[in-house]
Amino acid sequence: MKRWDRRQVAASQPPLTRFDGPRHLYALGPQDHPLNLKLEATYGYFALEPALYDEYTDAIERNAKLRDGLNVSRILNMTTGSPDSNPSVLPRAYFPKAVADVSSLAESRQALETLDPRAQSVCFCRTAPSGRTRPPRHPSSPTTSSRTASAITPLRRVC
Repeated sequence: MKRWDRRQVAASQPPLTRFDGPRHLYALGPQDHPLNLKLEATYGYFALEPALYDEYTDAIERNAKLRDGLNVSRILNMTTGSPDSNPSVLPRAYFPKAVADVSSLAESRQALETLDPRAQSVCFCRTAPSGRTRPPRHPSSPTTSSRTASAITPLRRVC
């Protein structure tokens, strides 16, 4: 893409959402072009990319619903060379209808294959009974506290 195309992609990106494209995308410029363009993206140059994030983004190829959980509003269509919109994008902060506890990373990875972030989140807890599903508490509850759910999911666990 030409230089003006890159700027147009960044300028037309809906606020507080992310742009998704192939991991090693050179069509829009150098690997760090999301930083140069001030474009929130799911790809780019990550010198110390966490392995669990890498696994999550790899799972998107098999389960496109995972894009919704990463707050992706547009996806680069490599066939047409233009961005396609994602009508099912979730807001940056949201509460799934249920949280499933898993007790191993293998279970967590397996859950990504069919996970619908709108309906359920996965919480990796080494001491949790496997397969337990529970509705999250309401965030306005006076006893609610928040902590990171898992490095695999972009969600928060409500305790």
